[in-house]
Amino acid sequence: MKKNSILIIDDEKANIITLTHILSPKYNIHAAKNGKEGIELANNYLPDVILLDIIMSEMDGYEVFSELKNSEKTKDIPVIFVTGLDKTDDEEKGLALGAADYITKPFSSAVVELRIQNQIKILEQRITEQALYQANALSQAKSNFLEKMSHDIRTPMNSIMGIAEILLQDKTLTPKIIESLNKIYNSGELLTKIINDILNDKIFMESEIGMDGMNQTRRMPVLFKPMPYGSVLIVDDVESNLYVAKGLLAPYELQIDTAMSGFEAIDKIKEGKVYDIIFMDYMMPKMDGLQTVKKIREFGYKGIIVTLTANVLAGQAEIFMANGFDGFITKPINVHVLNTLLIKHIKVRSTVDPQLAEIFIRDANKTIEVLESFLKKNGTFNEEDIKFYTINIHAIKSALVNIGETSLSDLAAKLEQAGREKDTALILSETENFKNDLKNTIIKVTPPVENTENCDYDCNLLKEKILIITEACKVYDKKTIKDLLTELLKKSWPVTIKDHLCAMSISLLHSEFEEISRTAQKITDIITDC
Repeated sequence: MKKNSILIIDDEKANIITLTHILSPKYNIHAAKNGKEGIELANNYLPDVILLDIIMSEMDGYEVFSELKNSEKTKDIPVIFVTGLDKTDDEEKGLALGAADYITKPFSSAVVELRIQNQIKILEQRITEQALYQANALSQAKSNFLEKMSHDIRTPMNSIMGIAEILLQDKTLTPKIIESLNKIYNSGELLTKIINDILNDKIFMESEIGMDGMNQTRRMPVLFKPMPYGSVLIVDDVESNLYVAKGLLAPYELQIDTAMSGFEAIDKIKEGKVYDIIFMDYMMPKMDGLQTVKKIREFGYKGIIVTLTANVLAGQAEIFMANGFDGFITKPINVHVLNTLLIKHIKVRSTVDPQLAEIFIRDANKTIEVLESFLKKNGTFNEEDIKFYTINIHAIKSALVNIGETSLSDLAAKLEQAGREKDTALILSETENFKNDLKNTIIKVTPPVENTENCDYDCNLLKEKILIITEACKVYDKKTIKDLLTELLKKSWPVTIKDHLCAMSISLLHSEFEEISRTAQKITDIITDC
């Protein structure tokens, strides 16, 4: 192990011999007989500690100390002054000038060793701190480099893959062109995965929805659900990114607004505009995505804001979520991630009859429970399990047709047939996806929840309509009851009343007039004191 080095500067040979005798077993010793030689040796050897006698001819210890501290090479070397036993003024002056410590003559071996050890410990701690600082600085520099590389590479990849995806939406393309565009997209996806591996990135969209789209080996098409009732704002300072985002959103028939800066986005919010989703670029000049979102939230905006980011380094997800964002999409934009976020956050103003939607949601939730229980068996099914599975798939197949979900109904028919044929391989490969699509459909047909517990409503109107419904039940007038319930369900009611109205609608589908009358009486009891 390398020894630390000590420089002794003293014009008395006896002092040098004594100190060398004490310290040489543990340290490498350099010695100088005057101040000028001491300064030269200090610059040549850069010792760890200097022992400097104060009283010397030609150049005293204070002058030597001043020279050492004025030199860039030696200014940080700790200096211990050597003084006479009765020279307390020298000690005070030396410490005031910045000396690390002092020792007195005649020398005590134990004291000399302890004073030197203390300075070596301080030196080692300082070296450790400097090394840690340099390591942190290098780590930060690496992170900054990776962040810039990630952004600079992913941004053009977003255009390449995004435009290929947009072109593939054209149903008139020839098979050869479709094949070529798929190759472009798949090559871009492979290159993006390679970039992730090189930069050691962590795709944090995995924690958001359980997939990042980068593990796919080939492009998988998305079944687009038009959402003409939805509205989004895209904020990005790069025109090609706006073009790609708009193109990928086009099949949804959304109302799309754009802004090319954070300032422009803020102006739109100040004008009172509200969107189902704001897609916000993270890195923009002058005002970045974080600053923009902070300003928007300060205005009291509660809507969904999702960041679009080419920076996928680990740790960024937490930063986004802690600064007002509700989600994130990495660039290149993955259409599966985009599709899931749209379904999740854009509440459908559905054309599905509210009564029918209510029934479907209940049936779908029951089916999901059956499917989850079925999947937990991990393929160890008996005939009764498969039979029960098939019956439930058959029931939900018809319910899906009733709300216009024909594509998902077709998948249900495929699974029903697989159940009848006991094709467990097909059942296992498709049921999980079907269950997830069913959950998304529930979200789609679920109307926005309104806080109407304390809302003002026309009590007299409700009494009048409930009375007519009660009378209609007596003569089994289904049309009148349906028309009145449809009219009432379009209005805002306290939650309890709305639940009763929905229950009456469900009873009407089964022509349960007595149950409708009983529920009507419950509403009458609630509004008696109005």
